[in-house]
Amino acid sequence: MEQAGFNKGYARGPVGISRKHTLAIVNRGGARAQDIVTLKDEIQEKVFDVWGVQLQPEPVFVGFAAESARSSPAPSLAP
Repeated sequence: MEQAGFNKGYARGPVGISRKHTLAIVNRGGARAQDIVTLKDEIQEKVFDVWGVQLQPEPVFVGFAAESARSSPAPSLAP
C-alpha cells in the first residue's frame, strides 16, 4: 500500500490510515461509513493498478451496512 501512495498516517479529511498500521483505516472524527468505504475502494483500486493485487478487507467493520463493506461473500456460520 505504501508504494502505491498510501503511507502510514495518510489522511483525507476525517478518514485516514492508521499512523501505526498501514492496513488499518481509521475514523479521525466525524467520518461517515461511506467515507471509510470510499477510501477502502480507492486504496484497493490503486494497489490493483500499481501491483495487480486485489486487496480483500478483513471482516472487522463496525457501523456499516454489510453489502457496502463486504467485497466477498460472508463466511458461513454453520457448525
